[in-house]
Amino acid sequence: MGNVLKPHRQADVLALVRAKYSFREIQERLGIRRETISKYASLAGLWPPDSKLATPEGVATGFLTPASGTTRRCCQRSLHSQKSPFSL
Repeated sequence: MGNVLKPHRQADVLALVRAKYSFREIQERLGIRRETISKYASLAGLWPPDSKLATPEGVATGFLTPASGTTRRCCQRSLHSQKSPFSL
């Protein structure tokens, strides 16, 4: 059997996951790898989250709301408004 976190460390991880901390923030705070955090969150039924509830609209996904008419932040500029490198 592989390494197992002590119960108090497991509780710390799950408390921060429930408090909506990112796995990176938990890793920095507790010094536990993101993969390990993911494992314990999965075992507790907290991961993967319901995508509609876990991700506020347009945050950290690169996508905006469908009602806005655009699909991705990186594509908001019109392709026609960009200058061609071949134009004089």
